[in-house]
Amino acid sequence: MTHPRHILAAVDGSDESDAALDRAVAMANEAGASLFVVTVADYSPIMKAVDMEPDVLKQIGEGVDPFQAVLSVALARAEKDGVRARGAVLRERQGVAAAIVRHAEAEGADLIVIGSRGATGLRRVLLGSVAKDVVERAHCPVLVVR
Repeated sequence: MTHPRHILAAVDGSDESDAALDRAVAMANEAGASLFVVTVADYSPIMKAVDMEPDVLKQIGEGVDPFQAVLSVALARAEKDGVRARGAVLRERQGVAAAIVRHAEAEGADLIVIGSRGATGLRRVLLGSVAKDVVERAHCPVLVVR
């Protein structure tokens, strides 16, 4: 694979998105790429507090917007690993995958990195798969991390 210059990582505070962020940070370090981190304001998955990092839960407890908390923790993790990252909370009503893809295009991303819970069967039918939808819509390669 060629080394992308611009990587976009989509996060939601889950363990799976943490793994995707770790991979995106490592790739940005290795390739000297810029990193842009996004989270989409979608209350259905993000409010599953059981899956969220303690640092995110602490910020939410202090009255920080939950999406901003997810983003700030992700940016701090990237910086801790030596990658200067920018980020945004996407507050769009067009759907999570569409918002990620649209923002990746606007940022000129060469690669999108996203986590996947690996849901199958009825769970996937009922909940859908943001990662699958991103892969189908993206203008650039997508790395799905489990």
